[in-house]
Formats: sequence, C-alpha cells, structure tokens
Amino acid sequence: MIPIRISALATAVLATVLAGAVLAPPASAAVVLGPLETISVAVDDKNQAGWWSPIDEFAGRTYLAYNTDVLDNPGRHNVWVTRRDAAGSYARGCLPNTTGTVCAEFTDDLGHNQPSLAVDGDGFIHVFAAMHNSTGITYYRSVRPGDPTEFARRTSELPDGSLGFTYPNVTRAPNGDLWLIIRARSVPTRAGARLYHWTNATNSWSLVGGTAFAYQQSPQRTVYPDDVQVTADGVVHIAFEWAYAATGVRHEGSYLQYRPGTNTFHVANGTQVAIPTTPATPGLIFQPLMAGEAYDGDFGVQSAKLALRPSGTTWTPVIAYRYREVGTPTFKVRRARFVNGAWTRDIMYGGPSQTTAALDVTTAGSSDRVYYVKSDAGGTAIAAEQNGASWVETPVAAGKPVQRLGVITRANGTDLAYLCAPTAISARRGELYYREIGR
Repeated sequence: MIPIRISALATAVLATVLAGAVLAPPASAAVVLGPLETISVAVDDKNQAGWWSPIDEFAGRTYLAYNTDVLDNPGRHNVWVTRRDAAGSYARGCLPNTTGTVCAEFTDDLGHNQPSLAVDGDGFIHVFAAMHNSTGITYYRSVRPGDPTEFARRTSELPDGSLGFTYPNVTRAPNGDLWLIIRARSVPTRAGARLYHWTNATNSWSLVGGTAFAYQQSPQRTVYPDDVQVTADGVVHIAFEWAYAATGVRHEGSYLQYRPGTNTFHVANGTQVAIPTTPATPGLIFQPLMAGEAYDGDFGVQSAKLALRPSGTTWTPVIAYRYREVGTPTFKVRRARFVNGAWTRDIMYGGPSQTTAALDVTTAGSSDRVYYVKSDAGGTAIAAEQNGASWVETPVAAGKPVQRLGVITRANGTDLAYLCAPTAISARRGELYYREIGR
C-alpha cells in the first residue's frame, strides 16, 4: 500500500460521519428518501461541476470522488475516493503525488478541476481529475480491484498526450468496458470533444474514430461535453453543447450515438453521420437556437444530463438541461425527448428561483426524475417527478446548502445521489452527502 502521511487534523476532518436520520417525508409518495449520510466534512469549496460523473456503483459498493481542502495551502486541493459498502462501512484513499508518499495537490479551478470516476468490469477504479486545458490526461487507476486506498498515475496509457484536456466524463458499459468523453484542444485550433474506449479484456485505451466526434474550426466553436451513457445493447450515447469560445453559456444542445458493432456514429433518428460533427450536422441538435439567441450572447444552454428509456428493442434519449431564454433573468430546467422521430421539449422548473449549474436525470419504469438545485436558502437540492401535467418537487437534502450533485440509477430504479454542499462549513470548506432515493 502507498504510505499516505496526513496530519491528525486532516484525518479528523476527513472522517466519515453518519447522519443516520431520515429527513422529512417527501412531497410525492413516489420519492422514498433513505438516510442522508455525510461522506466528508473536508470538501473543497471548488468541488463544483455540472458536467462530471463523480459517483459509480459496482458489485454492491458505491464509489464517490471529490476534492478536499488543503488546510495550509489555500487555492489547492487533494482528490479523494471513498468506497461505501452495502452495510455502511467505508474505505478511502487519495490520489498520490509522483513519489507515491503523500496526497497530490492540485490547483483549484471552479467548474473545471473536478473529478470523474468509473469502475471497470474487473473492479479497478479509474479516476480523471484536475484538468483545465492540461497537457496530458490526469488519470489514475487503483492498484487493486475495489480498493481506493492505493492509486497509481496512468496518464501515459491514453493517446494524445500532447493535447490539452478539460471536462472528463466516464461510464461503464454492461460488458465492463469504459467509455470516456473529454474536451481536447491544441493551440491555435478550437476545442473539440473526443471519445475514448477502455477495452477491459485487454486493459487498454484507444481513441474512437481516430479524431474528435465534435469539432468546428470556422466559424470557431468550442465543444462542452455533458454526459455519456451506454445501453444494454452496447450503444454509446453522448450529450454535448457548443459555444463561441470559453463561456458559461452555450448553445445548440446536441445528441450523438456511437455503435461499436459497426464503428459508426448516428443521430437520434438512426441516420449515420461522419465525424467530426458540427452544429450543421443534420439531426444532431436537440435544443436549437431560439429567437434572439446568438453565440456571442448571454442566453442559451448551460449543462445537460442524459438518461435512456427502454422502448422495445431501442432506447429513447431523455435529456435534462438548463436553458435561459432571451430577456429572462433565470435558467429554466427543461427536458428534451426523442419521440416519434422528433425532439419534444418541455419545462420542469421555470422559476422564480435561480438554479445552479447542477442537474441530473434518471428514468425507471414509466417515471422520469429530474434533479436540480435552487440557489435560494443557500442551495436546495430537488427531485422532481411528473404527476399528470405538473411536476412534483421533493427536497432531497432539506436544511443542507447543496450546490452540486450527481445521480446514478440501479436496475431496480433506486437512485444513488452525490450531494455536495461546498461551503457548508466555511467559505473554503464544505460537506459531501450520499443518499439512496427509491421509487
């Protein structure tokens, strides 16, 4: 095991605390709240993202990745992974420095340097972290299956080490392979998005298609990856956005499929398309430009998440996303679905409160559940489910100033929620919670 030297104070603040109590009854009988558990009381205030995949479950164990505050070095953080067993016991470890003797320190960068993780079919934990146009992918893998106490850096195992990377999002396929989407750029070209494949049988990474799946040099566009999911048929589903340059508001939310069996990319109606796709690729866009919206303006899309609903032998994409219309002060939470050969869009939440960049979506049975955070009261995490023509909201961490979240779903429809309150303790330090939310 890598020897990790941590001060007594750091050990204390990183200790797991179990809140244990079930919060107030949900507003909708369909939302069943399990105990709210505190995973860390040392979360860095910059542990905030809308694009990430910070939680996974494998073989009955849940894994959560997060940034923790470095007490004596403001502006820096460590990256930790906690494993939660079904019985409620915990193990944890940090990403080590180059000598493997202490926790590596990474630079704080709100909205960029946050971790994503996934567990492969053999149980090894893969973590991507601390990247904002960083040369080489910051990538670690656990030394042993299921064991977060010892990681080794594996950056050299991925292609394209000379490119600058941001926004990793990773998921596991039913066969145990991993799929990673990430933004990559090389000056002076614009930033495109790439799809990488971890073949579990050979323990190796490869670049799918040999190039970016989304890229446009002129007129200049920057791609923002949002989410990647793999359905039981092995098809890889991707959600992403486009921007004029680096900006907090993006445009033309997009959806793309990759079919490994034929090594081809397709839009939602099944039409095969060439890569790299651009905003002009027919059938790519689920949220077009609306009246008055412009690429150099302050209105449009900010963050999106993807779920897939079984529909016979195919899958219906369900995308939750934040969108601010021209002339309005707040971002609404919307849903896009590809139904009967076309995208349909509706609104889950339209105000009056502002929402944060965090949201997620799950689907089980006939139920879509959309998660988002209202900014008032320091942050209120919400699960919303459709009830006829309306949406019923249930707070999922009442009294906790949650700002960011991530949610995955078990086969039985239970959601596993990663709920981060990054400034719950001080301006520099917060808490991370875990909660199971049934249907």
